[in-house]
Amino acid sequence: MKRRHNQPGTPSPTQGRPRRSKPNLEPRVAPTGSVTPRVRRVWWIGLVLALGTFLMFSPARSFEFFRFDDPQYILDNQQVKAGLTGEGLAWAFRAVHAGNWHPLTWLSHMLDCQLFGVNAGRFHLVNALFHAANTALLFLALRRLTGAIWRSALVAALFALHPLHVESVAWISERKDVLSGFFFMLTLWAYARYAQRQSLQARAAAFLPLPSSVFYLLALVCFALGLLSKPMLVTLPFVLLLLDFWPLQRTPHSSFPNRSPAPAAPRHPATRAWTALMIEKIPFFALALAQSGITLWTQKVEGAMAAADQLPFSWRLGNALISYGRYLQKMCWPDQLAFLYPHPGKWPTEIVAAAAGLLLLVSLGVVWLGRHQRYWLVGWLWYLGMLVPVIGLVQVGQQSWADRYSYLPLIGPFIILAWVLGDLVEKWRWSRPVVTTGVAAILAACAVATSYQLMLWKSTEPLYCRALDVAMHDRVYRRAYETIPLYAELHLSFARDWAEVVQTADEKEQLVAYLRKWALLKPDSAQVHLILSEALARQGNWQEAAAQFNKAARLAPEAAQPRGPRPPPLNNIPPPGR
Repeated sequence: MKRRHNQPGTPSPTQGRPRRSKPNLEPRVAPTGSVTPRVRRVWWIGLVLALGTFLMFSPARSFEFFRFDDPQYILDNQQVKAGLTGEGLAWAFRAVHAGNWHPLTWLSHMLDCQLFGVNAGRFHLVNALFHAANTALLFLALRRLTGAIWRSALVAALFALHPLHVESVAWISERKDVLSGFFFMLTLWAYARYAQRQSLQARAAAFLPLPSSVFYLLALVCFALGLLSKPMLVTLPFVLLLLDFWPLQRTPHSSFPNRSPAPAAPRHPATRAWTALMIEKIPFFALALAQSGITLWTQKVEGAMAAADQLPFSWRLGNALISYGRYLQKMCWPDQLAFLYPHPGKWPTEIVAAAAGLLLLVSLGVVWLGRHQRYWLVGWLWYLGMLVPVIGLVQVGQQSWADRYSYLPLIGPFIILAWVLGDLVEKWRWSRPVVTTGVAAILAACAVATSYQLMLWKSTEPLYCRALDVAMHDRVYRRAYETIPLYAELHLSFARDWAEVVQTADEKEQLVAYLRKWALLKPDSAQVHLILSEALARQGNWQEAAAQFNKAARLAPEAAQPRGPRPPPLNNIPPPGR
């Protein structure tokens, strides 16, 4: 059989497969060079990815503010609406508003107000621009790290088009997602440039404390800016260590898996390499630790953190296990997405056990596969690790889990998918048309689903209706809506506001349909029947309006004080058809 030889300096198509050669502490260098056709092709692919992503999300220019968090961040925030001012700059760095310390996010909103005023469409377009830039930067960073063009492009395309990422882009309050993602991608790119030029061997031998490199400092600065945008980036130092393992391969191949070397062979090279890599990350870990402390303090001050007596640790652990499975499930089949998935408190034991078992089996399978292909371990640990700050072990907010939290963690599974498909094509050339067709179908399906999901964010009403529909089709979420007053209060407060602004017959019909579902969920709630009565009266359905009003009066006579049109007595209702 003919053995295929790679060109010098070109990464092997089977990157990530440990070899039996002598351990080498030198970093693995991806192809660089002047402006060659290959380099021009890389930049063209990045440009196409960015333009395609922006066009996908450009319909958001006609969208409204979402009346959940957007008032707190922008509409009712006088400091933000005033634009960039000296007072606003000082406020951004001392504010613990909205339960987070993210001054750079506040400043980005202020800049938007300075440039465009309080214009929802322009805010949405800025989010879309950041997402497009993140897509291109992810492609460039992965290509720099791995040398693989088309696999990196597939990861970036999945990142750009997956429906789970719509919430991060289409929700103005989630500017912190796309802004922190921007600095995350820049950190990866700068670190790749640094690591491929830095000689780890000399530092590992001499135990030099810290590297000196422009790209290292650039990576550190970008990481700091990312933390000032969203604290979720505290896990990025661990991601850099994963990248050292693969694809940079700055650790000896013999360190994993253990090939049972001769007893006399010391393992100093691996120990020294990992020690040098850990020392190298000390400034990153210091920044992450500082931001973690600030975040925990601000969330405690704002009362955003759930108390231990409200949610015991065993309940939070069960929710975390289930959330890991839910993110993977929605990654593979992204249906029934909503802006709020209610936290049920204690999940049924059988569901928690099934989630734990599945997570354990997948992890064992990944470890077994990772013996030969390191990207399995890197992608899986990327996913598990980046979700730790938001997985619910420290519960903040009202949600069980959230689409927006998957924005950066899903890059790990996307890497696994892209490299598995690439290896498949390398191993069996005949599979190329099948794989290409399958990838095209996946991307097309993602684009269609994302387009549909994006339209839900046009205004507030479809989002609340979708959240209620999702809860109605899930027995655990439905139970949470039925038994936990917080969620009913949230939805009914919105329903009251919606009832004040409905005008067209279609809008009135949508409001009535929404409230009928709540009447099924909360048949003993006087407030539900009262609001439904007012909505039916606005629709002109006086007979049913009077019936709903009477139900409310029987359940709570003191609460039956309608604010809208009062239903007439039943004996004054004209018969149908008159």
